[in-house]
Amino acid sequence: MDLFDLLKDILPPQLSISLTITFTVYIALKAFQKYRSNWLTAIDLETIFLTRIMIIVFLLLYPALQNYASLKTSSKLLLELVISYRWALIFYLAFEAGLYLLRYYIRRKTVLPAGYVQACYSAIIQCQDSDGGGIKVKNEIHAPVQLWTTAQSLYGLIKTINDVQLIPHIRKIIHYYERALVEEPTIWSTSKSPNIVVSGWALISMIEFYSTKSYREIFESEAVNIHKWIVDGLNSIVLLQLHNGGWATMGNEEADLRIFPTSVSVWALSIAVRDRESLNLNQEQVADLYKAILQGVNNLKISYNKELGVWDSNPNRNWVQKNNALTLLTYGILMKVEQIVVKYGNSYESQKLLNELTPWLNSQYEQIMGHVDHCLGRDINDNEADAPFDDLMSTPEGSKAPVTYYDWIYCAYLALRASRLSKRSTIRDAVREKQIIDVLVKHREWLPNWYTYKTALILIASSIDEKSPYQL
Repeated sequence: MDLFDLLKDILPPQLSISLTITFTVYIALKAFQKYRSNWLTAIDLETIFLTRIMIIVFLLLYPALQNYASLKTSSKLLLELVISYRWALIFYLAFEAGLYLLRYYIRRKTVLPAGYVQACYSAIIQCQDSDGGGIKVKNEIHAPVQLWTTAQSLYGLIKTINDVQLIPHIRKIIHYYERALVEEPTIWSTSKSPNIVVSGWALISMIEFYSTKSYREIFESEAVNIHKWIVDGLNSIVLLQLHNGGWATMGNEEADLRIFPTSVSVWALSIAVRDRESLNLNQEQVADLYKAILQGVNNLKISYNKELGVWDSNPNRNWVQKNNALTLLTYGILMKVEQIVVKYGNSYESQKLLNELTPWLNSQYEQIMGHVDHCLGRDINDNEADAPFDDLMSTPEGSKAPVTYYDWIYCAYLALRASRLSKRSTIRDAVREKQIIDVLVKHREWLPNWYTYKTALILIASSIDEKSPYQL
């Protein structure tokens, strides 16, 4: 006796058939899952939309189909038994409820565990120089202290950790800033060719620090200097913007236009717009910032290679470096900028920016999210290039060095978190995010051996949605 024979003897025929079909679909999915563990990634907005449309169309047309004179008796019987109006309605409601519960379940699984955040905190603090206060590039005795790494670490810690244990470490970093900002080639020094990326990250970290009221009160004596650094830094970033709207790596040489300094500068200016009240910026200053952001966004749009779906780190050269990690990071930053403007913008300039940015982000979303799948398809130990100019970063000597797996991880993680913030995220994106969390947690013991900037950027990515920080 098969399952259907058993069910039809004890249950109504419609329910028996429905349960049998459900059981069959379940077996089919389990079989499919055996050969493709990530089968949920096939559930995207288009699939959900089409399923809804088919069910709703059936519910609307059912009365006409049931009374259609030319319909054969056998067809009517099949219609009444297998796909009756009542069971179609129940199926639709179950479909919507299941979809909601599935999304909720996956969302619960896409949060970094508190223990992992604690491990990131410990890994970064272990790299803090006991004398100077800056953060070393790696947890090694002779590893150098780096302003870039220190700025990213400060930003990551402030956005994710809320604990008194952090205060002495922040104080050391601020004292390090007092020396490093003027001694190194930054926008606060006398250098004629300041490093825009390093300066941009330092500016971002200081804005996030100063805009947190509790830190501003705790570090009251240092806050005056930090506010001056921020205002001077914003003015310098705007003045160093190139005529084409982008930023160079060093100074303001048009030939040195690069994607990364442009995206970091746009990010820094956008969070200054967000925190304009705490920074005491007037309307004229905010308008100037919006103008610079819009020009920067337009430069990034023009520099995007639509054919390959990537940003090349150097858009001036006549060949394309297919750097997918940079592409994910840049797109994630633009989505973050968009949401800042959506939430905090209330002017003509902000609406103009959204009119330029939002439609473009929508049109490129699926293409760029494909880079996440490429990331997840790599082995954890795969540090080799997949093909010429794929996953490669140019070194100063002109040779090529592969982008490691974890460069992919934090870039993909940031893009996915930003897509959730912008409400573009689908169930498929949530599954991708869960896969990244699983990989990170599985290899948690590797954190002390990473370059510090990678740990910092994992924290930055996890905090991109502005949720409440973790308590140690």
